[in-house]
Amino acid sequence: FDNPASVAPSPTRQLTYNYLAAVNLRLLFLPSDLCCDWTM
Repeated sequence: FDNPASVAPSPTRQLTYNYLAAVNLRLLFLPSDLCCDWTM
């Protein structure tokens, strides 16, 4: 599967989606882990 969370049981799916939302919000507001130079 391309997206294992889509076929996971409901609690696992919700936890996965909540985790991904939290990671993306963290990167949005604290972008220090992002790198603008792809050669590094």
